[in-house]
Amino acid sequence: MAQQLSFELPAKEVLGRDDFFVSPANRVAVAMIENPQSWPTHALTLTGQRGSGKTHLAHVWSDRMEAPIINARELAALNIHELAQHPLAVEDVHDIADD
Repeated sequence: MAQQLSFELPAKEVLGRDDFFVSPANRVAVAMIENPQSWPTHALTLTGQRGSGKTHLAHVWSDRMEAPIINARELAALNIHELAQHPLAVEDVHDIADD
């Protein structure tokens, strides 16, 4: 009987723009990230299935805008008025949707 081999291979997380594959499914999202001055309300919400690239695109935008990325659960402990004065990405908003 054949056995499957398992290897502990290192995984390198790459979150740069050159590492993001643009497809017809995400082309509009990428265009929005690359052109934040076109956002009518100066805010953008990225939604999609787990693994669809939301975090990767948030990192691309964050690097471009020199903006921090904050987990939504941290917001209650931070000064929201101060945060609102600068570009900011908020991750995992779905975790606090009922709060």
